[in-house]
Amino acid sequence: MNKKRLVIFDLDGTLYLDGIPFQGVKELITSIRQRGIHVAFLTNNSSKSTDSYVTKLVGMGLASHKREVITSTQAAISHILKNHPDVTFHVLGVPDVIREIENSGVRVSRDDTVIPSGVLLTYDTTLTYDKIVRTTALIRKAPVYLATHPDMVCPTQEGPVPDVGTFIAMFESATGKHPRVLGKPEADMLRFACARFGVTTNDTLMVGDRLYTDIKAGLNAGIETMLVLSGETTEAMLEKSDLKPDHVFPSVLDIEHVI
Repeated sequence: MNKKRLVIFDLDGTLYLDGIPFQGVKELITSIRQRGIHVAFLTNNSSKSTDSYVTKLVGMGLASHKREVITSTQAAISHILKNHPDVTFHVLGVPDVIREIENSGVRVSRDDTVIPSGVLLTYDTTLTYDKIVRTTALIRKAPVYLATHPDMVCPTQEGPVPDVGTFIAMFESATGKHPRVLGKPEADMLRFACARFGVTTNDTLMVGDRLYTDIKAGLNAGIETMLVLSGETTEAMLEKSDLKPDHVFPSVLDIEHVI
């Protein structure tokens, strides 16, 4: 592998699990920075605001500033402001994420006084049946239907739990409609990261634990990929998959072998 100028890390299942960093990760990030290589933290998880992730990662000794943190919520905001600036959205999400989206300039429907013509699914960990019923009705009517990411599950110490991909499948069963997905595996987030740090895709390495989001996003963007087996993907899953990363290692600490 040629020397890289940017390493993009997935978070859940790659650098930590259920908010607890894997042993040696902080020292690894410090070592990479000392080599003059940029680091970016890319997450599909839209259950927290970007500021919350920044606070969390800085507190964990990983991120050094906000510039290094890129979320699928940011990708959704960018897409909406560019392509649907006049659309009012019903956002399925936690209050902090809805507030971030609204503060960015996206038109958000807070009540029934404004009928939304768009629906955006984020990872709503406060999901209730009433929310499901209302969102289902709006998806049937809305001409614009988006989702932050397609992850089926979110890894936790107690095992995987349903994520936005599961929500998408549920709503598709009820409405027959499928959203435009904006996070990984779409290439946009990775290209956005490259642009932010002024590097090319050839200068970049994508590291993650999911084949169908992290690795596929890297392949879609033309970026070299490294799969770690510390999260969702197992060796059996890798053997059955058509998605083949450039490197496969048990943990992110093994990145020392390739940079």
